[in-house]
Amino acid sequence: MGNTISVYIPTHNRPLFLDRALNSLVQQSYKNFQVLVCDDGSSSSYEDVVNKYKNKFENFVFVRNATPKGACFSRNRLIQIADGEYITGLDDDDEFLPSRLEDFLSSKKLGQYAYLCSGFIMNTTKGLIKKPIKTGLVTLPQLLNKNIVGNQIFIKREDFVRAGCFDISLPAWQDYDAWVRVTQLCGNGYKINKLNYKMNIDHEEGRISNSPKAKIGYEMFINKHSSILNKENLANLYLQDKINRNENISIVEFARHYSSSAIPLYIKYQINKKMPFVKRILYKVNGV
Repeated sequence: MGNTISVYIPTHNRPLFLDRALNSLVQQSYKNFQVLVCDDGSSSSYEDVVNKYKNKFENFVFVRNATPKGACFSRNRLIQIADGEYITGLDDDDEFLPSRLEDFLSSKKLGQYAYLCSGFIMNTTKGLIKKPIKTGLVTLPQLLNKNIVGNQIFIKREDFVRAGCFDISLPAWQDYDAWVRVTQLCGNGYKINKLNYKMNIDHEEGRISNSPKAKIGYEMFINKHSSILNKENLANLYLQDKINRNENISIVEFARHYSSSAIPLYIKYQINKKMPFVKRILYKVNGV
């Protein structure tokens, strides 16, 4: 008999982070789930962490790519061998809060929509930040302006496989691309009013974010979905790419890529660039 849920985790040279991620799964209030881990051709040994956790779950699967193939290749590999009715992902440097799986499985919205997602807590060098949750429908028109889903969804495995899983040709924007295709093919999603995922970015802050891969991923995304992206979508995504790569956006450049719905995004980014301490205060108090 298969498990109700399969949780897939790709990992590369981060056994200590994987230990933390797996420990968060041990703490889940709901227990009937499968855990699948793919070591993506690491030079670091995972033997200790695998031995530590392989008997702590009813169903634990560990596989290894002989050479690095990328996170999305690893995710797809795990999804193909998962036996859960539902699947959801966990990045190796993040954590599930204890109620996450139960929140999804007990939600009245499960079965009404193609997939569920939730809010998350961000762990930064400045402390924990609770991201505001815009609860409700996730429709294709909304999604084409911005990735309002986040980096993980809770979905029936057969639906995600039918939608094509993750596109390994994209060097970035892979999650976003997958959510767009799932929504196109399977229907609307729903964001539940729960903060049950902890995104740990404290170890990544201060790194150079202006990666060529990020820009290429953006360009490939808009080319791939050009038939469904309108002028407003393109303006919002152009700004989002610049923001993701921490590039300056002049008022002249914003005017060239103007969209009324992008105004709040532009203002927030300008505040963050010029007065980061004000941005943090506004965010924590008002959720702007």
